[in-house]
Amino acid sequence: MNTLLNPAKYGKEEIEIKDRNELAFYLGKGRQVKKLIYDVKRWGEWITDRLKEDQDIRKLYEDDVAVYIGTWEVKCPHCARWTAIIGNYWLARVKDGSGKYRRLAFMHPVVRDDKVDIKVVDVNAIVGKVSRAKLDHNVIRIENRAFEVPEANIEARRNLARCLLCGNEIKYVDDKGNIADRGEWYVKWALKKYHVGDERFARQRLLVKVKVVDRNLVFESCADQDNQKLERAKEKINGLLEARDPDVPTEPIPFYGSIGGGLRFVLYDFGAKQWYKLFNPRQLLTLVKLVKLIREVGKKVEEERIEEGWGKEEAEGYAEAVASYLAVALTKHLDYNSNVVAWNPATGFGSPTAILRAGHTLSFRGIAMVWNFIDYNTTYDYISIPKTLE
Repeated sequence: MNTLLNPAKYGKEEIEIKDRNELAFYLGKGRQVKKLIYDVKRWGEWITDRLKEDQDIRKLYEDDVAVYIGTWEVKCPHCARWTAIIGNYWLARVKDGSGKYRRLAFMHPVVRDDKVDIKVVDVNAIVGKVSRAKLDHNVIRIENRAFEVPEANIEARRNLARCLLCGNEIKYVDDKGNIADRGEWYVKWALKKYHVGDERFARQRLLVKVKVVDRNLVFESCADQDNQKLERAKEKINGLLEARDPDVPTEPIPFYGSIGGGLRFVLYDFGAKQWYKLFNPRQLLTLVKLVKLIREVGKKVEEERIEEGWGKEEAEGYAEAVASYLAVALTKHLDYNSNVVAWNPATGFGSPTAILRAGHTLSFRGIAMVWNFIDYNTTYDYISIPKTLE
């Protein structure tokens, strides 16, 4: 309720902006802007600057990577090798206003040395413009050339996955993980183990990183060192969990129960029963850092207003207002940055958000299991991305 009342309570005070570049927009005439809006923006920028300086976060991301695409891997019960579970191999399948293709790119698995590498096939980079391309099911045909896009190796509704190395169907296991004709679907069983700390059967993996170069999206395969960064983040998170840090959202997720004939919170079936398990370790560590910075802003704003002559109670109320709006901005960011947010290859260009093809948490009319999740580099300068790309 306070977020609705705060503008009426604190929205009358204005401040004069001497540098027009200091604020991206203005309310009212001239260079007068609402002090509350000004402070939310000013302290929001202070938070992002501190995050960029944070040594833990700096080591986890590459400066020029805007977003990473990841998925889950399971250890195949047939060949005992790690296989990625990929729900959609498309990276870009974008049409222009006339219905012609503008951008085509996809992933292709390559088996090397008992592991699966991901190769990026950028059709634009190979043939140039793709406006004459035709898509026949999963085959791109253009200029007497054909590019076959792999089909997903998972059908969750049928409790079916396929190992990319040995080709076997991954179906059921008993309670010890042994292959069985009936029982629990192995992928669910493996992820349940992961979520209670047993990572012998399932783990997260980064597949592709996305950059913006010369007004165009560039896709690159992730290397081992990219995934090692997830492990480093996990070490930090485990330390916070052991210390029972209150900023790690360990609260249980409410179970939906049966609504309208059986709607369920699907992630329960995969063992994700606490809020922090909706994020990969890197996303979670960034979230915790941001929460702590917002709390620090609250203290700084209160001190600043007291120095300006405000009473403690009034200064505390104003600081709470600024921190509350920053928290709202954080929740919006989290709506687009978790392991239940899917990469959307078909979204057209038009804004920084669309450029990065963000889905959001409720894209599937609920918090669903996602096999191609995205991981934003929170410290990346998205504002400087051109609003339209070639």
